[in-house]
Amino acid sequence: MSEGDRQFEATAARLRKAREEGDVPRSADFCGAIAFSAGVIALTAVFPLIATFSVAALRDAAAERRSDIVLLGGLFATIALFPIAASACGALLSGIAQTGGVRLRFPALSCNRLNMVAGLRHTFSRESIMAMMRGFFALVCISAIMIPLIYRVMAQTVRSDGALALASVAWQGAICVGFAAAMLAVGFGGVDFAVSLGRWRRRLRMTLEEFKRDQKESEGDPLLRSRRRAAQRQLSRSAMRRVAEAAFVVVNPTHIAIALEYRPPEISVPCVLIRACDYAAVR
Repeated sequence: MSEGDRQFEATAARLRKAREEGDVPRSADFCGAIAFSAGVIALTAVFPLIATFSVAALRDAAAERRSDIVLLGGLFATIALFPIAASACGALLSGIAQTGGVRLRFPALSCNRLNMVAGLRHTFSRESIMAMMRGFFALVCISAIMIPLIYRVMAQTVRSDGALALASVAWQGAICVGFAAAMLAVGFGGVDFAVSLGRWRRRLRMTLEEFKRDQKESEGDPLLRSRRRAAQRQLSRSAMRRVAEAAFVVVNPTHIAIALEYRPPEISVPCVLIRACDYAAVR
């Protein structure tokens, strides 16, 4: 069916049904960017400890204290797991944020996914080509920003005097490069997710027949709707009959009326019998 026939935006019920069936907008680039950023932040936080343990391990190796080397090696490995865990958590949370939560479904065999012709058609489709062009554009932009930055860091490293100064300059440069790469990746990942979200909404657009059917299913059976309306009219008529019991009616120029019951000493404080607005207030 052509895009011109789908003139109506997807209703909330259609979007909810699509999410329940696992049809949600996803962006692998956004997940990767969040995972990379989380790893960079975690590595920046734990790297001083890693450097301290590395220096201590080298000193113990020079002094031939093997027991201390084993202990420091275990601590080093434990701390090194934090960036990996942070990246995994970042990827998981970004995936949950994109899909709107975790939904479990029993696996089912779908022969349609084994269609090689459909797979090749999707590989060389317009969407795939546009995704490849976006990736190439992102690569060019990131390279144009990162290469001069890396060159500047390397130049500062070459001009530094002494091992400590060299290590300090290299570490500061690595932090700068890592955070710049993370920000660029998150920016391009966000753009890719926005494109995926817009494409998903366009794909779920509805024809006039689908829109009418969805509205009918959302509102329920016509017979039940007529019964509900009849019950509402009956309640309205019974409420209007109670106006005769009111001591006075308070109105304002915008057609809001409030009927109050006040019969001292039985009812010493005015009580609201009925409230109405617009056409009901005029009646």
